[in-house]
Amino acid sequence: MRKKWTVLLSAVVAAALFGGSAYSAGGIKLIVNGNLITPEVPPQIIEGNTMVPIRAVSEALGAKVNWNASEQTVTVDLPDRSSQQRQIELLQSAIAPSSAQAAVQTWADAVKSRNGAVQYAVLSPALQGQTVKQYEELGWVTGTSSPWVESYQLSAGVKSDAGINYDVQFQLKTSSGDAGVEKAKVTAGSLDGKWFITGLQAADGSGGLNGITVVPSGSGHTPAAQALTNAAGIQMMSNGAGWAWGDEGEQPVLLKTEDNGARWSQVSLDGVNLSQISLAKVYFNDARNGWISWSDEKAMYIAGTTDGGGQWKVQTIEGLHHPVQFTFADSQHGWLITAGDAAMMHSQKTVYRTEDSGASWKVVSDTGDGSAANTGLPALGSITGITFRTTNDGFAAMDNPVSPELLFFRTSNGGQSWNAAALPIPERLQGKVEFSSLSAPVFSGDQKRDGIMTVRFGSGSGHTLVTYTTHDGGITWNGHELPASIALNSQMQTAFADAAHGWLLNGSVLYSTGNGGVSWNQVATDDVFGQSVGNDPAIRGFTFDRQHGLLVVGDHDPKSARVIETNDGGSNWKPLQLQAQ
Repeated sequence: MRKKWTVLLSAVVAAALFGGSAYSAGGIKLIVNGNLITPEVPPQIIEGNTMVPIRAVSEALGAKVNWNASEQTVTVDLPDRSSQQRQIELLQSAIAPSSAQAAVQTWADAVKSRNGAVQYAVLSPALQGQTVKQYEELGWVTGTSSPWVESYQLSAGVKSDAGINYDVQFQLKTSSGDAGVEKAKVTAGSLDGKWFITGLQAADGSGGLNGITVVPSGSGHTPAAQALTNAAGIQMMSNGAGWAWGDEGEQPVLLKTEDNGARWSQVSLDGVNLSQISLAKVYFNDARNGWISWSDEKAMYIAGTTDGGGQWKVQTIEGLHHPVQFTFADSQHGWLITAGDAAMMHSQKTVYRTEDSGASWKVVSDTGDGSAANTGLPALGSITGITFRTTNDGFAAMDNPVSPELLFFRTSNGGQSWNAAALPIPERLQGKVEFSSLSAPVFSGDQKRDGIMTVRFGSGSGHTLVTYTTHDGGITWNGHELPASIALNSQMQTAFADAAHGWLLNGSVLYSTGNGGVSWNQVATDDVFGQSVGNDPAIRGFTFDRQHGLLVVGDHDPKSARVIETNDGGSNWKPLQLQAQ
């Protein structure tokens, strides 16, 4: 069906379509889709508005313009979508790249000439479905007149399971000289004997599949660069990839880095309708695969991406569920645990599992009553975390604020059933424990048999922290009490890189251990650290990977947070500037 616009006329049949038109000796130039148009009635400036003839502009865009004198209206009919598709099909037949390199080169030539139709024609059907709206919004002309693409270079093709991969580097230029480079990672594949572009991503991971390499940031088709001044969380991977998230006002912001935080790019959250991302649970496996879960009074939502945030798929799970934590044993097998509304220190606990990298999630267990027929996690207590060392072997840890029972559970069938796991209580504390708070264990080593976790025991005489370690995959655990000389603070946080190396943030003092909590040493920290944690701050995140550590710290105002990082185990810190580039 054709799109029809009806334009009511005033004294002059004109439209203020362009602002800031360039003057020349011959008057105002009218350029549509890169072509100079010379209308019968030239553009004029009337009372500060640039007015151009609607017929000249519309017909230059392929539309038909009709004037109805009796109704004093102008109708503008855009080209029929089916006719447009037919033109694309004819263009595809005419181009028909004969090899992977030819497909990529055709695409790069079209980027250089700003020809969106040719770019679109060499995309696979799947990518065409994802990008047609963006190309239509661009009027099938990508990039800008300045800077423009002066030249490009193609790398040699590298075969992979996805196809043949190429790196394409575009040299940008303006009238004043070089304007830098833009890089793209392009994959070509063969479908039914024909070659197409099957993968297209900006090399820095920014933006989606809409010609990002030539559409500058801020054009309206990619996220505007922002600084994340109110971080809700941050997650870094060992290969330099990392993600940070938070909100600026009511606007959720997600940033990504692939060079260990030196540069950040903002990631689109199109389709992820979050009111406040700080209330969501976020987890990423790597630079491409990640999940966000949040809930409202009607349902829980899980949004997943497999292309670094270019596209998101949102699943809806009806009912009252509050996401607590994601965890993955490998790239395919993951879990999400949720909690219902708490009452009298009890809450429903539901475990969801995916076996297809998050494409689908299903319930594997729900709150149980301890009977042989119902062995889900108990209603008592609140979940603090879950972890899986294999696709079947997992652990769940909870807070128990009302009784001495330790709420630590293990599953050997992927979360379908849970049984209490034994933790020895130090002899000095036996019979004195009134409540407890457990952290989920962290496993390391080739077989993930080495593990470490903490338990905070409380009684009328005070609090005691015990570090537990295992070297047999969690069958047996040994505990080591924190020295009595360290008085626990209410804001105490722990972070472990592996079963031996850990850090304890106790108020404004940082401690470290290299022997699984047998002994702890105070870390001499600098002024940046002291100023960040010196006024009873709210700690929103605390992570360490050996020498590299991150601390997300804010005031008790939920709209204020900052991130500091260390690269020497905690001695020296610096602010991490979460500024998208």
